[in-house]
Amino acid sequence: MINDRTEIDQRLISILKSNSRMPLADIAKEIGISRVTAKHRIDELVDSGVISGFTLKLSIEDENLAIVQFEKGVDLPSDLLLEDYELMDGSHMSVLHYEDIPKIGDMEIKDLKIVKKRNFFDANIRLSHVHCDYCGKLITDSPIRVKLNNHTYYACCTNCEGSLRKRVSRLEETKIEKR
Repeated sequence: MINDRTEIDQRLISILKSNSRMPLADIAKEIGISRVTAKHRIDELVDSGVISGFTLKLSIEDENLAIVQFEKGVDLPSDLLLEDYELMDGSHMSVLHYEDIPKIGDMEIKDLKIVKKRNFFDANIRLSHVHCDYCGKLITDSPIRVKLNNHTYYACCTNCEGSLRKRVSRLEETKIEKR
């Protein structure tokens, strides 16, 4: 479970959810750990089953989809299903390509929606026990994510977010002046 993971593990997972192909050296640099530590932590997350795989997403797979809600559980062939959700009322919502709708057959359909475009927000995993990158305070609710210069920072409040943005821009200006 992600909530039982260390802050480093949570930040690793967040980075990998947004770009699982990011070079290990870049991941380590973003988190502020060594490359060896990053590799070790990722290996442990895989070995423990927290990370079950790394998925390739094709842009064409995010178009021309259908969301089908079935009255009860269905036994659709797995090659038709992109996603399947069991709802609290016992019904199922399944995502599939709309050209596969005729292959459903005579199953009881409760609702059907055609999707224009699917968007993913993979980096928005639930984080707990993460500290604010500005003031260092433990963030008890959902952190504010600040993406600056290919680095993700976490802030506990809008004041820290604004101050963090100023601090990072000053550091960048200083780096530019030194060049």
